[in-house]
Formats: sequence, structure tokens, C-alpha cells
Amino acid sequence: MAINARLLVDITSRTITGGSADLVTNGMVLTTSDLIPADKPALEVTSATMASNFFGDDSLEARFALQYFIGLTNQQKAPESLVFGRLIAEPAQAWLRSATIDTDLVDLKKITDGAFSITVGGSTINVTELDLSSATSLSHVAQLVATKIGDTVTGEYNANLKAFIFKTVATGADASISFATAGDSGKDTATTLGLTLDAGAVRSSGADAMTPAKNLDAITAVTANWTQFTTLTEVTDETLAKAYSAWADVYDDAVYVFWSSDTKMANVLTQENTIAAKLYGNYNCTISVYTQSVETAATVLAYPATIKWDAVQGIKVLFGKAASGIPAIVTSEEEAQALTKIGVTYVGLFATRNAEFTFANNGALTSKMYGFYDVLIAQIWFKAKCQRACMDGFASVNRVPYNTQGFTMIRAWLADPIAAAKKVGVIDTGLRLSNAQKAQILQETRSDTVISDLENNGYWLMIESPEANVRAQRGSPTMNLLITYAGSVQKIELPITCVL
Repeated sequence: MAINARLLVDITSRTITGGSADLVTNGMVLTTSDLIPADKPALEVTSATMASNFFGDDSLEARFALQYFIGLTNQQKAPESLVFGRLIAEPAQAWLRSATIDTDLVDLKKITDGAFSITVGGSTINVTELDLSSATSLSHVAQLVATKIGDTVTGEYNANLKAFIFKTVATGADASISFATAGDSGKDTATTLGLTLDAGAVRSSGADAMTPAKNLDAITAVTANWTQFTTLTEVTDETLAKAYSAWADVYDDAVYVFWSSDTKMANVLTQENTIAAKLYGNYNCTISVYTQSVETAATVLAYPATIKWDAVQGIKVLFGKAASGIPAIVTSEEEAQALTKIGVTYVGLFATRNAEFTFANNGALTSKMYGFYDVLIAQIWFKAKCQRACMDGFASVNRVPYNTQGFTMIRAWLADPIAAAKKVGVIDTGLRLSNAQKAQILQETRSDTVISDLENNGYWLMIESPEANVRAQRGSPTMNLLITYAGSVQKIELPITCVL
């Protein structure tokens, strides 16, 4: 037997990957449906059919998803997914939902000596002598099983999910119900009823009522792969609308789409005390929408999900966009001007002498910090892309020294996000800065090249060595990145002079 050449030449293989996945600008909608587990209060669907199969064809969730996945007219990309986040504003029951029941009623009626074990509220219950022979329907089966478990639970059959659901009477964090297991005697019905973990049953813990902030934090703990959120039903409570807006400002990586059917918004004499007016000027990450239907809210939520982030000049604005099935709600100039006064977006009917156009107008946020929906969405996307590039970089190198070599690495990591941003239109070149902007930038950067770099390249990146004490703690280099975004024309005033 020959000596393995590895003794002299030992080659180790590895790969340099293309990096981790980018953030997708999906939408999230808040629903009170308790079909979503309280301890995992987020469900991601990738089609309207998937939403219908889960919530039911006639559900408001299905209606919302259908409009959301339609997206916008003339879009380059369709929305990929929609997150449903469960609202837990009141103490919630615990529940156990069976796997899909394929057994028909005739076979279940043959069970006359069923048995299984289950724990409710910390107490183990041994169900015996379960007799389903008198069942007249699958709903009746659920009721018979619940009766045998005891007065601590209720039972129902969900025809849409084809599953039995057993809910605790108790609510709150102390409410609990376990998966079922085989009983000590009699015919094991835990598996037949699909109530075991192995069978595919799903369980939800009870939960105490949550504040809006805590609720949204719980949803993001399950999935943060969304960038804008709204509510399935209209928010008419000013305190609640402000709570959602405040959370978005603190989180700073999401847009709250507040929608309202309050007609007082469209009148300058009555709009002062509307929720939209109270939000205006006070929150940075909220957009207010005037609509009479949840479908318009779904369209506004879908707008960022239709941005094709790898396309040349793929970034787009909400202004001027339309969607199938979304009619104009504003048809008069007085209403339009009133809504614009408090920064409210609407779908309007605009007319020239021989043509009519139905599309969204405004797209402004409720404050001037970011100004418009597209600006904030672009910044959320760009921040996520820079963050991912740096994390991928840390994972791929041995170390990043505090010197030219290390800073060159960081520049290289950020080069791809910057190039992608320039391609899609998040970074624009040739923007004319005002003298006030130039003065502020020069004061903050003290750079001789910053203005020319911004105007010619669309960005300026500084990376310098920090103080010695920061290096000793392995903190961040001193860094600053400025980018320019040229916005979007949303109004044209053209004087025409005829020279004779």
C-alpha cells in the first residue's frame, strides 16, 4: 500500500460565496385572527391562494391578499410575499389545532372506546371511553371530544383548514394546552384525530394582551423580512395610530401605512381634528392614505414590493401609479388641495381636455425628515444592503486591521451596495446642491472633495482611524457616507410664449 500523497501535499478546499440574501421589501398586515399562534405571531404567504386556503375564501385576509398580490399596473416585478402579523390586544386563549383530517365522518363514528391523554392548564386529563358513534358532523365530533376533555376547553371544526381546534376557556399567559398522546387504555385516538406532534398538530400558547410596540416587536422576532405595515381594519383610535407611528419611528426600518375613510380629511374646514392631521408633522415613518376600502391600503402596502431592486432605474414613486380594481376617491380640486395640506395620499381622477387618468397622488410621509415614501423605502433597502455586505465581509476574512489595508477592505465591502444603489436609482449623480446644503456638508465633513464627489459620483465615503481607546476596545472606525437622491418630478408648470 502506497503512502497517501496528503502526507506531503495536503490541499484544503473552500469557496468564496456570493454573500447572503438581500432584504425583500415585503408588506406586513396586522390581523386579529387567532388562527396564527400567539407565541409565533407572524405568518408569511406567497400567494393570494395561500391566504385563502388558510383564512378562508370569504375572509377579509383573503380579500386583502388578493389585492396585494395584484400589485400595480405596469409593474416590473410582482410582490413576492405578504406577512400576516397577529394582533393580541386582549388576553388570548391557548389552542391545539389538529393536522389535516383526511378521515371521514363514517370512520370516526366507528370509534366507541377512544382514549388519549392531554394536559390543559397544567393538569393532565386522561380521556377514556370516547364514543363518537352519535356524531352527526365533524363539528359534532369536535364538541364530543371537548366534552370528554372537560369544561376547560371548547371544540370546533374548521372546514377551511380541515382541522379540529380545541381552545382553552382560560386566557392569558397562564393558559396552556399540550399535544395529545396515546391513552393508557382503549383505542388510541390521539393520532386518528391528528392531535399529536408527530401527526402534524399545531399548538398556540395563551398570551397576555400586548401593547402595540410589544406586539410589533413580537412579530419582528418571528420575521423581519418586511419593510412596511398596515392594519386589516381601519384604525379609528388616535392613540393607537400614534402608537404604530411611534414604533415605526423608533424601529426606523419600517413604514406605517395609516389608512382612513374619514371624509373630514378632505375638507379644510373639518380636517383639523382628524387622525391624519394629528399625525402630520409629528412622525417620520408614516404615510397617511384616504380611502373607503382596505383594497387601496393593500395597494399602497404592495408598492415597495413591486420595486425591482436589480433593474436599471428600478426605484419608483407611489405618485402616478394605479392598480386594477382601485377606483378614484377624489374628483374635485378642493378635496385634493385639502388632503395635500395635511400630507394625505389618495387615488384621484385627473382629466385633460380629452383624457382621464386615475392614479395615486402625493406619496408624502407625515414629516419632512424623509419627505416621501420612496425615499424612506430606498434608505431602508440601502441600509440593509450595506449591513449585509459588512456582515458577509466579517464572516469571510481573518481580520480587519485599523490601517489602510483594513479600511480598503471595508470600502470594497461597501462598493457593491453603492454600485447597486447607483444602478437602481437610489443614488443619483448630477444633483445640484444648494448653498445652504453645501455649507452644512462642508461644516460636518471638513473635506475639500465632498461637494465634487457628491455631484459627480453621487456619494462620498470617509473611513478614518479612530482614537486609540476606541481601537483598544475594537470599536468602529470613524466613518461617514453621504449619498444624493434626485427625487421625482410630481408637478409641471410650463409657461408657453408665442413669439410672432
